[in-house]
Amino acid sequence: MGTVGLASFTLGLFGLLWLTGWWIVSRFPGMEPVHLHQRPALLYAIGLLLLGGQLMSIGFLAELFIAYHTPDNHGYSISERTPRP
Repeated sequence: MGTVGLASFTLGLFGLLWLTGWWIVSRFPGMEPVHLHQRPALLYAIGLLLLGGQLMSIGFLAELFIAYHTPDNHGYSISERTPRP
């Protein structure tokens, strides 16, 4: 879930950055201003950003649950396993 969430978050972020750049450039003199509230791309980009954040957090929680509920791995000391000179 984390990988899909990261991909979705990245797509949403790039979409919002593209829309922001388009909005800034459209404000230059001689250009027709872009009204982002009339564009469905804004809602899609925000949706992808939010979905990506949700999926990444669910993936992170899944990793925490798996790490918590795995059988106990007995730790070891590197100094005990390496021969002393």
